[in-house]
Amino acid sequence: MARMRLALDVGAKNLRAKSESTIVTEQVNVDCQTRDPQLLKYQDIANERKEKFDSFELVRVSREHNSRVDLLASRYIALDDQLF
Repeated sequence: MARMRLALDVGAKNLRAKSESTIVTEQVNVDCQTRDPQLLKYQDIANERKEKFDSFELVRVSREHNSRVDLLASRYIALDDQLF
């Protein structure tokens, strides 16, 4: 979510995001559904943000391949503590 917001904030039109979470990747890609109200809220926000890109792809990666992106996203969140 933070990566999507960061990309939108800097004017990106195309985004290929990576996540180490299988469930998040499946939910954002609408490969599975959730009934949990909190997860539904996140899924709705992700879907709204996806629509703002010309192209969007979320792929599952292992933790070791995602650490640099996590660092950048964490720094961005620290600067702007309002995620939504």
